[in-house]
Amino acid sequence: MIDSALRDTNIAQVSIKNSETDYDVISLFQFLKKGVAERTALVTAKRIEFIDFHGGKVPLLDGLRAITSLIKKLREEGMLISNLSAESEAKP
Repeated sequence: MIDSALRDTNIAQVSIKNSETDYDVISLFQFLKKGVAERTALVTAKRIEFIDFHGGKVPLLDGLRAITSLIKKLREEGMLISNLSAESEAKP
């Protein structure tokens, strides 16, 4: 369920800029596991880029809309973001 919902966003990875030449690339799942305050600070500081499944950039606003929609959908279905780590770790 969660894997399908993550794929529906069309965001495969999130690139986090640490400096002019240093970037961390993490999965959308890992990005969502970060706290709301940390994610907000990264967005506000313009330190993130969303990357689609083909390696292309997803416009920031499109990525934020997709993530907001995903969070809303998971809440409506009774799956909180904090539950993502537990479900993922339970998979073989």
